[in-house]
Order: sequence, then C-alpha cells, then structure tokens
Amino acid sequence: MTTTDWILWSVIAFGDGYGFARFAKNIGELARRWGFFAALLFPIILTVLVVTGAMIADLKSIALSLVVAVGFILGMIRR
Repeated sequence: MTTTDWILWSVIAFGDGYGFARFAKNIGELARRWGFFAALLFPIILTVLVVTGAMIADLKSIALSLVVAVGFILGMIRR
C-alpha cells in the first residue's frame, strides 16, 4: 500500500472504532430521540460499522487494528 492508502485507511479505521464506541455508549439515547425510526437506523449503522471493520480485518494489518482500538477507547472515554 502507498502512503496515501495508509493515511486513508487509518482515518477509516479510527472512525470505525470511534463509531462503535459512540454507538454502544449512546444506543439508549438514540432510541429515545428517534423512536420508531431507530429500528430502521440500528441495522444501517451496524451494517456500515461491521462491513468497514471486515474490510480493515481483510488487510491483516496490526497497525490498523491498533488504530481501531485507539478510536474505540477514545470514543468510550469521551463524555
């Protein structure tokens, strides 16, 4: 992979980890705010996060896995 690929995949990996954390942390608030539409949003959000995670896993890169973990940790720590 080129340097540009690494930068783009790192941003995607961080966003994926951060997105998982924020979704896990705020699932109740999301359901309360959106009501019935949350039933439609949950599968869409989870599909995007899981597919992105699978794409990152296919690259078999320890560095990108660590970036996902850092994004997840920062998402859980942030208030």
